[in-house]
Amino acid sequence: AAPMRDAFRGLSLVALALTAVLGCGGDDGNGSGNGADAAPSGCDPATLACPEAATVVSPEWLSSIPSGMLQVVDARSRSAYDASRIPGALHIDAGELRGMVDGVSGQVVSAQEAEAVFAASGIDPALPIVVYGDDTGTTPARVMWTLLYYGHADVRLLDGGFAAWSAAGLTIEDSAVSTTPSTYSITAASDMLRVDADWVEAHLNDSNVVLIDARATSEFEAGHIPGALSIDWNLNVTGGAFKALADIEALHSGIADSATVVTYCQTGSRASVSFVVARWLGFADVRLYDRALGAREVRDIYTRTLDIAGPAAAR
Repeated sequence: AAPMRDAFRGLSLVALALTAVLGCGGDDGNGSGNGADAAPSGCDPATLACPEAATVVSPEWLSSIPSGMLQVVDARSRSAYDASRIPGALHIDAGELRGMVDGVSGQVVSAQEAEAVFAASGIDPALPIVVYGDDTGTTPARVMWTLLYYGHADVRLLDGGFAAWSAAGLTIEDSAVSTTPSTYSITAASDMLRVDADWVEAHLNDSNVVLIDARATSEFEAGHIPGALSIDWNLNVTGGAFKALADIEALHSGIADSATVVTYCQTGSRASVSFVVARWLGFADVRLYDRALGAREVRDIYTRTLDIAGPAAAR
């Protein structure tokens, strides 16, 4: 059901031997660093420009990249960052990238606010970014989505986060650190990465749109957007890292490669992990429904039109 992704994995295996020369590789999805997503020969070692499947990287891949070629962003708490971190990592306050918008909590802040957060963190707008958290969870995934949404071209997620980096025995920095603010300018948000209630309502009967409900099964059964698929974000992870790519792909079998995949939950946190997963699987058009079921107008729409579907409508 996924020829494009199957073809990519085949190419990746052939290219694995080239990884050391190219300086760009990947991860098998479980933090082991076996390189099942090793970058194909088209990877540019000078810019780290790799195919979209390089969305998720392993600690081993990250540790192999020469200093200065990318920036590592730590999305953990400030206290955790101050205590120990990946060498050279910048700290970002993930909470400052979310706020109350039109009565809905946890929503992405304005471009002006996000710009200030990125600049205060010292992020260089021209360099690729690898984001990490305590493990593979909602916070680093949400930061990754926010950076992409506001136009940062190359953002990837460290599978397993700081826990995986530490478990791999890689170098940890624990000395005092200071941050030099950067100049960061956001031109515009990407409408191709975020949808709203009106968009969802207009596409409820669009066969090319697949809605993925990232909430728990019990929440889904209590009520969900009509036609949505239930794929609890937790099903993609085990032990704080992503499951093997083949296992994750099995969860998404039946979704056409050409589909527009929209992930949602309550306020967009859990759906951010599902967003990363969908991009990692190779779907070309992946978006996040930020407001989702936390928004009053969303509940009003489905009450007015089709009602939020219950268990009988689940598929």
